[in-house]
Amino acid sequence: MDESTPRERWQRHLERIEQEGIGTRQYARREGLAAASLYRWRSRLKAEAAQDASPVLTTGTTSSRTTSRFIALQLQHETAATPPAARCTLELAAGVRLAMAQLPEPTWLARLVACMAGA
Repeated sequence: MDESTPRERWQRHLERIEQEGIGTRQYARREGLAAASLYRWRSRLKAEAAQDASPVLTTGTTSSRTTSRFIALQLQHETAATPPAARCTLELAAGVRLAMAQLPEPTWLARLVACMAGA
């Protein structure tokens, strides 16, 4: 029996849609779900993320604490056989690369830059 909350179950469905790169309606048909429910949960979760996505910033002894949000990451070592699945790649200091399936929201990028500037 699935012990997860409805929010967690819908979040997993939405993550699978992104990972598989298929349309919401196509996924809904395949999984026997209502596409309207997927759209509603996507909207709800995006709204929650926009409210909760403020990072924790620490500068010296002063810290500005706001809500932190974690996202799932998949680490990959690039090889010649690894196809480029990312639509957006950010190259950061020390050779760190963030490859994302879609372009992040401008506010997320601004917070990332602010966090890196304070690091």
